[in-house]
Amino acid sequence: MLIRASESAKAHREAANSMSKAWHKSAPGRRKLLLAYKQDKSKPNPFEEPDPGTSTYLCVWSLSQQHPDDVLDKLKDQLAREDSEQQGAGVSFPHKMTPAAFLQFALEVEAAQYVLFLLFQSLLTFGPRRILKTRGCENSEGDSSTFIERRRALTKNIDNLRDPQRLYMPGTSSHLSAADLILLADHPENVELWLPSALPSASRDTQCIAGLSKLEYRLRFAQAMTALHDIRLARRLLRILTTKSQTHITNTQRPGTRTCSVFDKAKAKLARAVSTYRTSRKAVVDLAPNEEFGLWKDTLRELKDGDIRGPGKEESGTSASRSAQSWIWTTGLQASSPGDSDLDIVLRVEWCKAQELAKRYEEEVQLVIEEMRRTLVTFKLNAHEWEQRATFSIPAVGDAAAAGITAYAYKQASIQRGLIKVFIKDWYDILTDRPHATPWLHDYSPPAENRRRRLVSNVQLYHSSSSPRVDTPHTINDVPPPSVDTMSLDVPANSSDFDD
Repeated sequence: MLIRASESAKAHREAANSMSKAWHKSAPGRRKLLLAYKQDKSKPNPFEEPDPGTSTYLCVWSLSQQHPDDVLDKLKDQLAREDSEQQGAGVSFPHKMTPAAFLQFALEVEAAQYVLFLLFQSLLTFGPRRILKTRGCENSEGDSSTFIERRRALTKNIDNLRDPQRLYMPGTSSHLSAADLILLADHPENVELWLPSALPSASRDTQCIAGLSKLEYRLRFAQAMTALHDIRLARRLLRILTTKSQTHITNTQRPGTRTCSVFDKAKAKLARAVSTYRTSRKAVVDLAPNEEFGLWKDTLRELKDGDIRGPGKEESGTSASRSAQSWIWTTGLQASSPGDSDLDIVLRVEWCKAQELAKRYEEEVQLVIEEMRRTLVTFKLNAHEWEQRATFSIPAVGDAAAAGITAYAYKQASIQRGLIKVFIKDWYDILTDRPHATPWLHDYSPPAENRRRRLVSNVQLYHSSSSPRVDTPHTINDVPPPSVDTMSLDVPANSSDFDD
């Protein structure tokens, strides 16, 4: 129990510290709010979550407006300024599309490939007259003509991408010349774009112009951060819809049908954001495996299916006290903008819960250590009581019965002291590192060498030298218990009942 409580306390404290570190700008204000509520319950409750409201479309619209400073948009503006400064300094580019603009256009083509792939899968599944609009392409018209137009547009964009690519990535000319034209015309969503991250690391610098790999790294990093925010936003939307469907029950089917439609759209946005994040992270790993262009390993972690959860506890068998918050809520996230107040309130609730859970399990460790101390004290008191009972004189019984009663009392006292030895032997090393156990643990001597283990070694040596055909025990449990004649009762030496 102590080990389990210690592990839980360590895990929850690490989670709480990671949240405080990730949200260091808003953590002091949240801490003041939590302390004020503890002192006065009439103050605002930091554990109270916002009401999702009564309108599903109001929830969806409010979350769709939550677009804090987009990292990718900021980077695009910065790259545009850098291109303008270079052109103003007299630097000329071999194509009207600058290297930064070329990579941005390539990322847009890559995103269009993903959407078209989903449309094609919907056509195969539901037929040409029923394209699923909730698979990341909800703005489509829903017929096969739109799909054909999108395919033609994607093919044209890939053709427009090849001209600057041959200039900025001359080493890919062989790959581009060997491209399947039929595949480009029929299935452009499956065409390889051959960006710098797709090239071998050994020959990447020779196949691309100088600085192109770093430009893609910057764009991929920003793209991954934006996708991570979209994942959080979609998860928050799903939680609002789940809470609303459980609390606002209606007698008609129409609201439920609308809610299911919104559910599907939110899941589609989540799947698209997850795919974008994983693609961007893979490109970052390929471009800078050793963080050559910047630190990313602590921010862009591997996104597993089990990490796509939260905020809060999921509907699973894990209790709220044992469920840990996913890393997606503690990475690359700071105090929200005024338009992001709903998400900020949810994160404040999770931060407060994490702080209190850490304190709860730390207190549980202290209580377990105190219970262990009281257990040892109980063993000592029981041994002392049995030793006192051994000195009682019972005139109504004979000398033989009195001697038996005394022996039994000393035996029980020996059992209690033996339990203390077993306890100290099993827990002394673990309790030594616990500061709460230090004041009373020094009252007990460190455990001695295990006698039964030494007995097993002696038995093995005896049988191996005298009779190799006898099966020797290999573990302590295989050793037979000692007989009654040889079992020591650990009777004190000053006992007068055994002088004869």
